[in-house]
Amino acid sequence: ILYDDERQLDVFDSNLHQRYILALLAFSLDSSAWKRCGGVDELESCTTSLSNEVKTVGYAPWLSEFNECDWYGVTCVVGVVWGLDLANNSVIGEIVPEIVGLRSNLVFLDLSANCLYGVSV
Repeated sequence: ILYDDERQLDVFDSNLHQRYILALLAFSLDSSAWKRCGGVDELESCTTSLSNEVKTVGYAPWLSEFNECDWYGVTCVVGVVWGLDLANNSVIGEIVPEIVGLRSNLVFLDLSANCLYGVSV
């Protein structure tokens, strides 16, 4: 992740650990096949309209050069991952055990209505 990530964080960046864990999750769950915002080249499909309002919210695709707090389904508080919502997004695969590295700050996790089949160890 230090060399191939477009964001080019250095080893002393406080976000490196959470970005690494989210990248592992994306690779393990085949993010390129997700219904919304899974691939780096899906910037156009990462907008959504809020109910009947005209307002459009944009999200960054996973594994893009944007801050991981801007990735679709990731919620952060002061730059720290606080929540992850990938419900009903055609997510398939195993949850990586490294996700426990987010546990001290992660208060919301919704992976419902997907096809998850365990934790790889």
